[in-house]
Amino acid sequence: MPKMREIYALGVGHSTPLFIEIAEAAGWGIAGLYHYNDERTGEMEHGYKILGSFDDLYKQDIKGKNFLLTMGDMQIRKEIADRLVRLGGGNSYYSTSQFQHITFCEN
Repeated sequence: MPKMREIYALGVGHSTPLFIEIAEAAGWGIAGLYHYNDERTGEMEHGYKILGSFDDLYKQDIKGKNFLLTMGDMQIRKEIADRLVRLGGGNSYYSTSQFQHITFCEN
């Protein structure tokens, strides 16, 4: 049986469950969530553990990891996707509009 591809969801807002549902339907397993600050680290949200803040994530070796950007602000999504790519992250997925498609950003 092939190993399920893992993806980390960034953001824990209102749109996060929709992104998670789409990712799971496409064969991705949610490895955990990251929140914009560390106040909620360790909590469960949408059925998944909040692993840390974005700053915690940026301090890790993220090479080869995949990310699902679920925040609503398009400019913030783009800035985070660009930063993840600069840090060597594998792939980042984010919606370019609420009902269009998922954009694929890769290194």
